[in-house]
Amino acid sequence: MLKEELGILIHKPKIIFEGDFDCEEKQRIYWYKCESYEGKIQNNEAEELLWISLSELNKLTHSISIKALNAYLKN
Repeated sequence: MLKEELGILIHKPKIIFEGDFDCEEKQRIYWYKCESYEGKIQNNEAEELLWISLSELNKLTHSISIKALNAYLKN
């Protein structure tokens, strides 16, 4: 799945959250935690890719992304 979307192979993936994202059409989105990955990240499918630091968490505006972040921080 991530190979198609991002062009990477992830190692030891662990799903941390899944939820429905309402936009033009409802989409099921999955958030994963992984130990490492191989390859160069590419934007093959998404409108935008965003890497943020902990000090930039206020950039997350969608409630589903905030819920996923909270699930990650609890892990």
